[in-house]
Order: sequence, then structure tokens, then C-alpha cells
Amino acid sequence: MNSQEIINLINTSIKALKFSDDKIGEAMRYTLVDDDAKRLRPLLFLLTYQMFNESINESISYAISIELIHNYSLVHDDLECMDNDDYRRGKLTVHKKYGEDIAVLVGDALLNYSFEVLSESIKNDIDAKCANYIVKKSGCFGMIKGQLLDIDSEISEKNIIEIYDKKTCNLLKAATVSAGILSRVDDNTLLKLEDYAFNLGMAFQIIDDIMDYENDLKINKKTYVTIFGKDKGIEDANKYSQRAIECIKDIDNSQPLIELTNKLLDRKY
Repeated sequence: MNSQEIINLINTSIKALKFSDDKIGEAMRYTLVDDDAKRLRPLLFLLTYQMFNESINESISYAISIELIHNYSLVHDDLECMDNDDYRRGKLTVHKKYGEDIAVLVGDALLNYSFEVLSESIKNDIDAKCANYIVKKSGCFGMIKGQLLDIDSEISEKNIIEIYDKKTCNLLKAATVSAGILSRVDDNTLLKLEDYAFNLGMAFQIIDDIMDYENDLKINKKTYVTIFGKDKGIEDANKYSQRAIECIKDIDNSQPLIELTNKLLDRKY
């Protein structure tokens, strides 16, 4: 399957999820169901899994669990006590549409739903190892640690890479490495997938910073690009993207991941 076919499968699977018949279920559907969403993390999981397997259908639940985790983090990131954003993907953020109390519960519900989906997928030790890796990279030593560093430390050139690694790269690692674990690949290949995800995540976040550069300067927000400058940001985004490709180019069937990496780099500055 090509990337667009996989995204269509992800969107279809998300629409098939069951939501509670109340305001929480309505708000969960509001934030999740969006045919224009990039679905980067579940796409990464399924493209990686497809490198080693003929069919991806049996692994879709893991991809959906990762997307649930990602969306919970967005709902909480948007809150007034965090980034205080009014819009996400061109529409009101959950707390702006439903209120802060509902948004907190929606984030909690999405995270718990991801665990429901994961736990129902575990049939053997490999499944458990895959699920465990996803949870660890999302938790207090992974993505949440990055969010803490982002709000609780003075962001500088000394810690910006650690923050981006924890906050952005960890969920990308969860996608690629867990797909490798589920595919029973060797440890050396898992390391390549982890290095790929780190470099891809750095490139992805720096490009986001470049796109937001003018506004971030106005509000005095510390990012990789406001710290090091736009020219270096562009240079380093290219550098990290090329490093990502180097990590996986020798793995059979890696071309779709390489194409995705180049596509993300080509986003408009």
C-alpha cells in the first residue's frame, strides 16, 4: 500500500472506533476524526511494519493506539495552562469549543482509550514488548518528560535538542521501533529505526519552527530557529533529514519511508 492508501485506512479505522454517547465521546470524535490530518505517527508505524511484512492489516490497532496518544497530547498541550492555543488543524481547540474541564477529561479519555486498544492487541510476548515500548516512549521518561522540560526550564542551545528528542522524537521512535519489534527484526535494525526516528523528529520540529519563525520572534518564544537563526535552521533540517535517510537506506523496502522523509522536508517554509 502507498502512503495515501495507508492514511485512508487509518482514517477509516478511526471512524470505526466506538465513542461514548455523551459530551466526552462527542469531543473525542471532534478531535480525532479529520480526513485532513497528517497521521504522521500511525503512518510511520505502518510504513515501517510494511517494510518487513506482506500485510499491515493485523497491526492497525497499534497504529491507532499511537494516534490516540498523540491526540491526547495535543488536547492537553493546547490548554491555557500549557501552550494556550485557540486553533488546531484550522478549527477551535477542544478547550475553546467545549471548555477546559471537558478538554482535560477528553485528553484523559484518549490516553486510556489507547491503552484499551493496545491491551486488546496483546496475544504473546512480542505483542507485549511492542506495547510496552510504545507506553514507555509516551510516559514520564519519554514524551511527558519532554513536555516538562519545555515548560519548566529555561530553553537554551544547551537543552533544546534534549527537549525536542523527548517531546517530539520519542513518539516517532514509538512508531518505528515498535513496528520493528512486532516484526521480530534484529537489534541492529531496531537501532537503525530508532536513529531514523530521532533524526526525522529533529528535522520535523525544526521545519515547524521555521514555519512559525516570524510569529515566535514577536512573542519572544525560544525555539531551535529563534536560538540559532533561520539559515542554520534550514541547514540543520536538511542535515537531520539526510541523516535519517542514511539510517534506513540499506534496509530492504525502505523507499516509502525515504519518500516520506523527503516530503516532510519539502514542506513550505
